[in-house]
Amino acid sequence: MEFWADREQTRCMTSEFLNQLAGQLRKGKSAACGRSIQQILTLVVTRFEAGKYPSQVEAESEFRRLVNEAFLRIASSASA
Repeated sequence: MEFWADREQTRCMTSEFLNQLAGQLRKGKSAACGRSIQQILTLVVTRFEAGKYPSQVEAESEFRRLVNEAFLRIASSASA
């Protein structure tokens, strides 16, 4: 049992960088952007913890890409 507890704790600690990044990206953004960031964060953390990304750098890159796409969609729908 101790092994699994340690493994779970390590997994939570390693995905914490995504939570910090989300907080930084959320600052000064609209509520719609904040909701999009939260949804994307949930998706990327789940994928990261499942081992889809071989490194934190790739997870961060995917997170930033998805957030940028969401911001562009929100901006284009606001100007339409």
